[in-house]
Amino acid sequence: MLLVSLTGIAAANGLLAFVGTGNCDGEDHSCVEGPAAPEQIIRPLIIETNGSMSVPGNEYLSIPTGGAPVWLTTVGTDLQDGCIFATLANDSTIFSYGLKGSHTVPSGGVNPVFASVANNGHTLLVANYHGPDDSTSSDGASVASFEIGRGCSLRLVDVKNHSGSSINPKRQGGAHVHSVVSVRGGLAYACDLGMDKIFTYAVASNGKLTELHRTTVKAGSGPRHLVQHPSLPFVYVVSEMGKSVTAYKQGSKGTLELLQTETVVHSKLGNGTGSKAAEIAISPDGSLVFATNRGSQNTVTVFKTQYDGKLLLKGYVEAPVYPRGMALVADGTILIVGGQSKTEVWSYRVSEDGKLQRVCDLQSTGGKVDIPPHPSTFTTFEKYSPENIIL
Repeated sequence: MLLVSLTGIAAANGLLAFVGTGNCDGEDHSCVEGPAAPEQIIRPLIIETNGSMSVPGNEYLSIPTGGAPVWLTTVGTDLQDGCIFATLANDSTIFSYGLKGSHTVPSGGVNPVFASVANNGHTLLVANYHGPDDSTSSDGASVASFEIGRGCSLRLVDVKNHSGSSINPKRQGGAHVHSVVSVRGGLAYACDLGMDKIFTYAVASNGKLTELHRTTVKAGSGPRHLVQHPSLPFVYVVSEMGKSVTAYKQGSKGTLELLQTETVVHSKLGNGTGSKAAEIAISPDGSLVFATNRGSQNTVTVFKTQYDGKLLLKGYVEAPVYPRGMALVADGTILIVGGQSKTEVWSYRVSEDGKLQRVCDLQSTGGKVDIPPHPSTFTTFEKYSPENIIL
């Protein structure tokens, strides 16, 4: 473990973000992967409140993970006493990192692609996707829960296996749990792309999981990720195959009532053939929802939320090619988007009415210090000390 100083690298009002790699998307034939090791790292990124970005200039400022960190999440507000968790999809493990050390544990299933923190930082929920996309079994598709212990250690608590399929044999021959999101009231929602269902789980204080409900979505839509409104009983789901965002009203014990489905296909760019939706984000006040669409259409779609939970389209902006990962930072005033194909990160300034103004572009130069290849995920700490950070 190395002691390095970020003094002089970032301004006092900067934000410390971490970027993980997702390798190339299987449908992006123009994308070229490098040697295995460069694809298995997490690196920091400094984001200023005006949207400018920079990569710290020390070649040792990277965290080797031993696998492809396709999803990142954190617990704590500061790296000094917090943890970074990475799902390593290629070897079915979870990597945890803190300043006192790192750990790797089996994911409780096959191909983990998402994680979220529950129980005020005491529980980690993991979605095990179980690939490949065209698999015909559901073996290894699951939601798993872990106790978060001292030093960012993880102990498996519970596993709920998913089993089923839907109408598209190329993508839905088996269950594919693409996310599990902790929400208010001790609940979590798991989006199963392969089954075309959203599972509602109760998460006990010890991490035990109890299935409460299953919501069936439109056949062939493939629900991927979900966000909850920060104060109102609404959730929004981005569907990868349906290239859409769906609004639901939450009911008793996490039931979901369908309100509306809106496309993220930009008609001026074609009918959406060859594209697939990826990420969803919601502003801290719940007024704006953002969704990425990658492939033949590389865009961010912006929606305004209404009092009844429904969505009003505000517009589209160009995104870096294959925009898989996205995050709102700086209290929702800056949006960062990762371009998986060409190793890019773009930032946008977010106005109150949802307009996005592109501010800064970072692209890989192939140097020793750079953003990780094919960035697919971001996580941030709310604050950091710019000196004496051990990485």
